[in-house]
Amino acid sequence: MDRWNILQKTGKYPEIRDIAGPKFIGYLIPRFSSKVLSSINQTLSTCPIWRRWKFSYRDVPPVTNKTILVLCNVVGFTVWYWMMYKVYHEFDHIVGHFTYPTPSKWTDEELGIPPDDEEE
Repeated sequence: MDRWNILQKTGKYPEIRDIAGPKFIGYLIPRFSSKVLSSINQTLSTCPIWRRWKFSYRDVPPVTNKTILVLCNVVGFTVWYWMMYKVYHEFDHIVGHFTYPTPSKWTDEELGIPPDDEEE
């Protein structure tokens, strides 16, 4: 059916399935998706940043060097030790240095409230 006839008959533009049919859509989707995925894969493999690392999708990742693993563990331990040491020994940084005063003990003068006997 022609696009113009569908527009006149229904009052709206036809969808792609009305023009092409389900067989065409079934033919188009796999080819389009394979083109898109291959272009993404090509972009990742030719990008200068990604050339340093092996791209492993559904593949066993490359073995990490033992020195890198030890270094990561040492840095992680150091960061967590420093944070926990500071939390334990300098707890005032988290909760504050001073005790908070009780608001009921504040005077009117400290709050800036004029006395009751003063006339305006």
